[in-house]
Amino acid sequence: MKRVIVLLAACAPGVPETPSFQQHVAPILAANCVRCHGVPVIGGAPPELRLDTYGSYDRPKRTGIGIEQVIGAQTYASIIAQRVASSDAPMPPRFGLDEYQIETLERWDAAGAPRGAPNPGNHAPMAVVDRVLQSIEEEGIEIRVRSLIDVVVLDPDPDVVGGALQVRRGTTVLPLGLLRSGPNHVEWETTNIAPGSFALEAVLDDGGAEVVVPLGAMEVTAP
Repeated sequence: MKRVIVLLAACAPGVPETPSFQQHVAPILAANCVRCHGVPVIGGAPPELRLDTYGSYDRPKRTGIGIEQVIGAQTYASIIAQRVASSDAPMPPRFGLDEYQIETLERWDAAGAPRGAPNPGNHAPMAVVDRVLQSIEEEGIEIRVRSLIDVVVLDPDPDVVGGALQVRRGTTVLPLGLLRSGPNHVEWETTNIAPGSFALEAVLDDGGAEVVVPLGAMEVTAP
């Protein structure tokens, strides 16, 4: 009697059927990708591609005109899965991922890049304002006014945290800059902002959920 041997494609052991972003995907990105694809980006990474956060954020352009969007891992799930398994243009370029990591990212993409369940007992990230200063500079006949804001982002677990700093007055929300784990320095150009009181907020994402952390009132005064 002939024996028929069927060869099955091997799967990396322990890969979840539907990976969760915080439990399974974020640790892989944090260990291998966030160094370049975080805030700020380094090594020639695209400035709009951010892998230390699940979602996307708006921020003022450096020119002060219009809004620039920085996009998180959820949107780039397919590109991530393709590049980590690529033989022509792999990512990371020097030290590739192992089978478990690659298959986890591929399954996450195939499932639609869900946020999924957070880590058991996950705690929400926090932020505190360390310092706020106002800078007034004269440039010829013009006066430039800036608010200099130092914010520290903390996580009790600790997870990698991404997000953004914003101010709110009524229904108007103005993005000020991007935030990451640890100390952050954000400058807000207020030269052409009408004086008044704004609510200062940190929008933070630890992978498990996005939270808005109130940071008190922000006063804009005339120069």
